Amino acid sequence: SDSSQLTLQLDELMASVAKVSLNGMDIGHIALPPYTMDLSQAIKKGENDLRVVVINSLRNLLDPLHYQTKPPIAGPELFSDPTNWQDGYNLAAQGVQDIRLLKSPK
Repeated sequence: SDSSQLTLQLDELMASVAKVSLNGMDIGHIALPPYTMDLSQAIKKGENDLRVVVINSLRNLLDPLHYQTKPPIAGPELFSDPTNWQDGYNLAAQGVQDIRLLKSPK
């Protein structure tokens, strides 16, 4: 038995949620800081198959893309405000910056 803990760390998760599976088994979801998950119970000796599926919001599809600022929520008034219009797109970053595995003593 290994006496260390293996933790998944997602740096700068810019999405609604991340779904984590290890060796074909659903481990859980990460949605809130500190964006970590303990993988110690599901890890096996040798090669492992870790999958992180990042589930984005529809912000870049449905929100007012020509609005100068990035409002936290969109309403009808955002689509008819000529003072905040710009010709370029204002897309929100989505995804995850980095995925790290951290090993530490239990």
